[in-house]
Amino acid sequence: MAARLRPNPEFLTQRKHPPPRPSTPSTAGGRRPWRSSEQAEQQRAAALDALGHPDLAELAARCHDLRAQLGLPARLWTETTLLNVLTDAVLEHGMTASIAVPALLALAADPATRSPARLTCPGPWWELPTIDRLRDGTDDASGAELAALEARLAEADGDRVRLQRLAREQLREERHPVTRLAVARRACALLTRPCERPWAPA
Repeated sequence: MAARLRPNPEFLTQRKHPPPRPSTPSTAGGRRPWRSSEQAEQQRAAALDALGHPDLAELAARCHDLRAQLGLPARLWTETTLLNVLTDAVLEHGMTASIAVPALLALAADPATRSPARLTCPGPWWELPTIDRLRDGTDDASGAELAALEARLAEADGDRVRLQRLAREQLREERHPVTRLAVARRACALLTRPCERPWAPA
C-alpha cells in the first residue's frame, strides 16, 4: 500500500491565478474615455462659450412645445440633457456651434426623433434652410410681417425685452407654440394694452 504522505508545498499541482488588474479608462466598444466631473464641467462651460450662452430654460421650453405639437413625449428634453448633447455635438463631433441650437430645435420638430442625442449625427437638421425656418418660426409669406413687428418693438427701447418675456410666458401658459413670430405678435399686442404691462403703475 502506498504510504500516506503530507502534501509538499514545494510541488503544487495548481498555480494561483494572479489578482485581477484594476480597470483602466478605455474607448473599447465605442465608449468614450471616462471623464471626471471637473473635466465634464469644463467641457460644458467651453460649449456654452462656443454656443453664445443660450437660455437653456427657454430652449427646453421651445423643445417641449414642438414635441407637444407632434403629440410626442418630451421628458428627455431637459436643460441638463440638452446641454450635454450640445456639448457632445460641438466639442466631440465637431459640429458647427453657430447653428447647433437651431439644429436641436429642428430635431425636436422631427416626428422621427425620439431623443435629443440624435443631434450628434449628421442629418437634415443641420441644413441651413430648415434651421432658418425653425429659428424664426416663419415662412417667406410671414417674413415681412415679422420684420414690421420687430421694428415696432425696437421703438419701445428697454421695454422690448420685458414685453417679449411676458409674451413667452403667456404663450406657454396658453399652450401655444413659442415661435419668434408668435412672440413678436403677442409682444406688440401687449404694447397697445398698457394695463397688461408688468411695469405699469397701479
